[in-house]
Amino acid sequence: MRILLFSDWHIYYTSEVAVFRTIEGMAKETNIDLIVGCGDYTGGKYAPTCIDVITSKIREAYPTTPFVSVLGNHDYWIMEKKRSMTEWTRQNQRIQEVFARHNVHFLDKDGVLALEDTTLGKVSMVGHSGWYHNPNPPTNDGRWMPMFQVPTHGHMYSTAYSELLTNLGTVPKDSKVIFVSHFGVNKDSQQDWKGGFETFGGDPNIGLLLQNDYACTTFLQGHAHTLRQGPLNWECGSDYYYPKFQVIDI
Repeated sequence: MRILLFSDWHIYYTSEVAVFRTIEGMAKETNIDLIVGCGDYTGGKYAPTCIDVITSKIREAYPTTPFVSVLGNHDYWIMEKKRSMTEWTRQNQRIQEVFARHNVHFLDKDGVLALEDTTLGKVSMVGHSGWYHNPNPPTNDGRWMPMFQVPTHGHMYSTAYSELLTNLGTVPKDSKVIFVSHFGVNKDSQQDWKGGFETFGGDPNIGLLLQNDYACTTFLQGHAHTLRQGPLNWECGSDYYYPKFQVIDI
């Protein structure tokens, strides 16, 4: 299986010109079986528009290739002065509409995507955007999100965890599992660009669960702005202003 992986392009910090040039480079890759987006399409503003721009351009190059995605923490931000739950919910719905319009399988809500590969056989693409494992990470994400009935980070983490467990419950036992998330979930993926795993990573218990109970040996992720080339964890190495992609042969 030949996978085209990208993440953390951060339009708003990164220019659209740089993103379009990166997509031009992607379009030269041949025999791609699957496209995977690991989130942070935007730097914080206008997430639905940024996701629309990127996914539509990729679809021009690969109109029928299976395409799965999760979201990054920046994609959940809303920049209005009044960060109401109503506006936040409306923005998330617009994002889902963009994914649907461009035939992108949003793993959080669409669940497991089953594929057949000539080499691997049955493959289950499983994943979730995820959230910080630390309930009080020293980030400014909470500043740009509404207050829930419980603390913002706790709500996002508990929701992500419960939705992921629901999706895992539908994985066929006879398929190879490939996991997609924005936040890494394995401790050996933790040389984060801002700090350690407990602060900036996802839940390491998820990584252990997937390896032990689902024989998952491939984790595709973003967030850390680091180049990872397996054998367990893969990330394309994008940073602010420098969008990148990676082609993976599994």
